[in-house]
Amino acid sequence: MRTGIGTGEASARVGSPPQAEAEERVSKRRLVPVLLGGVAAMSSASILIRLCGAPVLSIAAYRLALASLAFMIGAGFERREREPFLVPNRWTVASGLFLAVHFAAWIQSLRLTSVASSVLLVQMAPIFVAIASALWLSEKPSGLQGMGILLATIGTLATAGLDFAAGTKPLLGDALALVGALGAAGYWIFGRIARRQLSTAAYVRTVYAISAVVLGAVAVAAGAPLAGFSRRDMLLLLLIALVPQCIGHTTFNWALRHLSATAVSVFALGEPVGAAVLAFFILHERPPAPNLVGALAVLAGIYLALRGEPKRR
Repeated sequence: MRTGIGTGEASARVGSPPQAEAEERVSKRRLVPVLLGGVAAMSSASILIRLCGAPVLSIAAYRLALASLAFMIGAGFERREREPFLVPNRWTVASGLFLAVHFAAWIQSLRLTSVASSVLLVQMAPIFVAIASALWLSEKPSGLQGMGILLATIGTLATAGLDFAAGTKPLLGDALALVGALGAAGYWIFGRIARRQLSTAAYVRTVYAISAVVLGAVAVAAGAPLAGFSRRDMLLLLLIALVPQCIGHTTFNWALRHLSATAVSVFALGEPVGAAVLAFFILHERPPAPNLVGALAVLAGIYLALRGEPKRR
């Protein structure tokens, strides 16, 4: 089923994108190790956020603002950059808005529930991505991908059962994590469309900047401070922007040009495994047995989803 969204969409075209065309020549064999590095970087996000004492909205706003600033500075040193500095079209704007929803909801959930539950529940995004990809992008997941998504979903549900017996606060955290999953799904879907015509650099500069503006405005409206943080918190804010965002998220945005949104979102499910390991050593959160079983199911689901990635032109 097509709804007019395609590679020739005029509104997503920004002229001749040499960087985007060059990315087509990247060897597919580089995808898996690069994405593994992205997963490792993204896994640090929940731990750094839990250690940071800044308010939730302040963390989200700083994360995107500093990441956007880093790529803007990088563009200033790239003399061969031929694309517009920022490309705000309907796809990048939509992607930035969904990214803002994702971070605002997910970071708040980390204050209310365990790292393992929050990270695993927010990673239910592949379910929504698979449905939207089939309906809007004509990228129907294969049967093997469907099995992988189902297995990974079972793994995420294995963690939520413990929170039902813990009261309303963890449940609210779980609900916010699911809202974050919906935000992530929109971010991947619209990113897949935008990346058909934009280079990674132009795309992330634009989307991170849009999301930073939205989150900054929401933080101001909610009365969240944007200044006056301790040196420790400022260092943590910088690390949150540079490691999980500039390295982690950007790696997955780069992969959106080479893999379907479904495959990329499923690969991101590896983040909970790394986050749980870091939480054990840094926050001394010992994962219960269901979390360990869920992690194994998630890893198996990633493998099946990648094996089942259809070959596309």
